[in-house]
Order: sequence, then structure tokens, then C-alpha cells
Amino acid sequence: NDDEIDAMQQDELARQFAQTQQQRYGEQYQHDVPVNAEDADAAAEAELARQFAQTQQQRYSGEQPAGANPFSLDDFEFSPMKALLDDGPHEPLFTPIVEPVQQPQQPVAPQQQYQQPQQPVPPQQQYQQPQQPVAPQPQYQQPQQQVAPQPQYQQPQQPVAPQPQYQQPQQPVAPQQQDTLLHPLLMRNGDSRPLHKPTTPLPSLDLLTPPPSEVEPVDTFALEQMARLVEARLADFRIKADVVNYSPGPVITRFELNLAPGVKAARISNLSRDLARSLSTVAVRVVEVIPGKPYVGLELPNKKRQTVYLREVLDNAKFRDNPSPLTVVLGKDIAGEPVVADLAKMPHLLVAGTTGSGKSVGVNAMILSMLYKAQPEDVRFIMIDPKMLELSVYEGIPHLLTEVVTDMKDAANALRWCVNEMERRYKLMSALGVRNLAGYNEKIAEADRMMRPIPDPYWKPGDSMDAQHPVLKKEPYIVVLVDEFADLMMTVGKKVEELIARLAQKARAAGIHLVLATQRPSVDVITGLIKANIPTRIAFTVSSKIDSRTILDQAG
Repeated sequence: NDDEIDAMQQDELARQFAQTQQQRYGEQYQHDVPVNAEDADAAAEAELARQFAQTQQQRYSGEQPAGANPFSLDDFEFSPMKALLDDGPHEPLFTPIVEPVQQPQQPVAPQQQYQQPQQPVPPQQQYQQPQQPVAPQPQYQQPQQQVAPQPQYQQPQQPVAPQPQYQQPQQPVAPQQQDTLLHPLLMRNGDSRPLHKPTTPLPSLDLLTPPPSEVEPVDTFALEQMARLVEARLADFRIKADVVNYSPGPVITRFELNLAPGVKAARISNLSRDLARSLSTVAVRVVEVIPGKPYVGLELPNKKRQTVYLREVLDNAKFRDNPSPLTVVLGKDIAGEPVVADLAKMPHLLVAGTTGSGKSVGVNAMILSMLYKAQPEDVRFIMIDPKMLELSVYEGIPHLLTEVVTDMKDAANALRWCVNEMERRYKLMSALGVRNLAGYNEKIAEADRMMRPIPDPYWKPGDSMDAQHPVLKKEPYIVVLVDEFADLMMTVGKKVEELIARLAQKARAAGIHLVLATQRPSVDVITGLIKANIPTRIAFTVSSKIDSRTILDQAG
């Protein structure tokens, strides 16, 4: 009858379970649960198996369809579909994720010992749908014996590994994003991994945008027509002049005028507005003296501006052959030739221009030209950026002495450090009997070649933690860049003005140079004390002649 069949199935299940535990735990399980037990022990094993089936049914009851009993005794019957055991999508359907953590908290201690080893049961749950007879049970034992040793190493990891394929596909990515509280787009380069150091001492020009291969040719016919038109308009004002040459540039074109005897250049200067109106141009600039030529220059704006690329200016013999590490490029002149300057000879620079005039582009071009020319041991930078936008892209370069300064109080401290460094270098140069930083570095290099380093003459035993007497080393040039000098003056005020004035007066020989940029070249920002010590000034487009007179001492 059915009761006897159920009893036989329970006994067989208990025997198989005991064999599995014997194979897995060996003598320890044999000591805990003897194989040669009496009928009472066999009944206890059967009761324990039923309790385990009920526990599993309660745990996975929400995942099974209505009316299905996933842990009935028919599940342990033979199924001809055993080939489906290796089918991937069926195995994770009954593998729990959170439950293995909660199993030690169950109140019944003996069940906890059998629940964890019984985890290979989920593959058996694939036999639910085909309800086959019980007779060929011995064939079911061999897959059980082959799979049983494997759960010791693999099965505890299986409940977690396959599950993200179906329920949480993005879990492997989530922990990587939670390693830091910052969003990846808020990082400096969108990646928190350390950057690889470059293998070359200087950057390559391939990093810059190349100029277009096809350049529009100069329209000589249009230039000849404009030259005849200039002669005709000057003749209308009773000025006889001949256009002997013209120099087309990227922005303006200069026409060289040979005036008739007795004609003053001042007459053309007074007619600049009338000439601009008659030539239908925005403005006309008259250059009364062209160095090295007996002609008067008349500069007219081009109809189309040409873009000057930094790469074509850096890839020039003037820049490559200049030995100074402080070589800066400023663009192209009227004739289209690259303009290269040496910051060490300036020795300080003042840049002014309104918003949108290209002031920041010019400052960035100067910084990049020095980065392409000098290594960190030759030139170091101190960048002060009140706007926190323009110079923040240079954060992390090896040329920086400190991080980009955005707090104005820290900016005053940085300038104060520069003054102390200037005084220290003056003492060392005085001890070595040299006049500037180049001579100092030359003596240090000569001492290194002789294998006789020069000890520091001003060192005392209590000055540092060094056990030995320190020796003098090569000192780099220091370039102090201030992006918005007006904001620095308004915030800190008088102290900064005194520090800037001291650096502008004395820091040239010590190898410290200033580059000050401002949008508001007013008298309260560019004071007479600062302007008197900064001879080199560059003016972009300013709002009025007064501002032009403030920075250049002449109206634009």
C-alpha cells in the first residue's frame, strides 16, 4: 500500500543521506550518527529528513508556482532528463543569496549541521516537473556520489556567484563605484587610478592640435587693389604717397608708404579716422617709424582672421634654438613670423585685457611653451588662481612648487615665501661671488664635475635634522603666475603690493620672475610702484583709452 511505499522511500532517503554525510565528514559523522543504528535511530533520521524538507519548502515557497510541492518525495525519483543537470539557467533558480548568512541563527542546532551540507539539493529540484516511478532508484545514487565531494569546495560559493546573472546584474560594478565618495566625473581626470609618469623628459608636439594642411593662399590681386585704393584716398586729402610694399599677416596687413618730399607723417596720423571711413574699415593704425626703413606704415585689418596654432609656433627654429628655459611664445607678428621672447630678460610681465580679449589664451600659451622647453629641475611654478578655473588644469604637473593657490590668504603666504627664498639665494650667490642664478648654477655644475661638492656656508647644526653637512645644489628658476591680480589686490591689499614690489625690484638676479594678469588695469590695481618695476607689459583689448594709458602709458 501507499504507507509502506512511503516508509520505504523514507528509509532509502535516510540511508542515502547517511552515506553522503559519511563520505563528506568521515569518522566524525560516524561518531555522531552511527551507521549501524537501530530502528529508533532510523526513524529519527527519517523524521529529521522530513523536517529538513519542510524547512526548505517554507523557505522557497514564494518562488514556486501555486499547487506545486517542490519538496515532496517524488522529487527524489529517477528522471530521464538528468542531462539537464549541467544546464546553467536552471541551477540558480533555487540558489539563495541571503539565506546562508541567516542559517546559523536557526534555533535547532542539529538541523544547522545538515542544512549546509544539503545545499547540493537545488540541482535535484530540476526533477520537479517530470513525475516518474520510483523503481530505478539505484541510478540516482551515482550522480549523488559524484557530486557529493564537490560541495566541500565549490558549493558554498555557488549561491552567490550565479545569482547576479538574473536578479542583480550590476552588483559587480557597484562596489567599484563605492570605493570613493566622489563621483567619477568630479575627479580630476575621471579616473581615481594613479596616472602613469611620462617616459620622455619633455612632452611631444603630437599632443597639440596640428594646423590645417591646406592654408588659404594670399590674394595678391586683392592686395594690389587695396594698395591702389589707399593711394587714391590719400590723394583725395592732397597727400602724395606710393605703396612700395605690403606685408599680409594673420590679422592685419601693413602697407608701407613712401611719402613725397616735404610730406609729414603727422598729417597721415591726423587723418586716420577719415582714412578708415573712406576705406570702409573698422580702424586704421599709422606707424610713423618702421625700424630700419624710411617708410610710413599703414595697418588695415583683414576681412578674415587666420587662427594661429600653438604647434606651428613651437615647431619653429627660433623656439627650438633658444637655450633659455624661460622661452615663451607670443604668437605671430604682422609679417606672419613667430614671436619668441625670453622671460629671464623681461624680467617681469604684466598682461591686461578685458573678458574675451584672449588674455587667458596668451597666459596659457606662455605656460605651455615653458613646459615644452624646461624640465622640473630647471623651472618651477607658483600659480595663484582666484577664479579657480583658469590654472586648475595644471594641477598635478611636476613643475609646481605647491598646489594651485585659490585662497588669497595662502597667496600672501606664497609671495612671502618667495621673498624669503629670494633673500636666501642672494646670500648663497654672495658667498660664491656670482652675479645671477645662471652663474650660481654654473659653479655648482663645475663643482659636481670635479667631484667636490660645495658645502652650505650658512648651515648650522641646529638648523635641520641632517647628520652631515648639507651641500649646495642646483637652484631652479621660479615663475610666479597670478591670473587675476585685481582680485588679489582687493582681497589682501597693501601687503601684497609691498611683496610684489620687493620681488619686482630684486628678484631678477635670484631667478624669480612674475607674470601678472588682470582684467581691470585701473590705477588702484596697477599702482605706480608696481608699474615702475615691471617694464614689460602686454595689452589686449581694453575698454577705454584710460585703461590703455594706465598699462602702456599711451592710448590705443
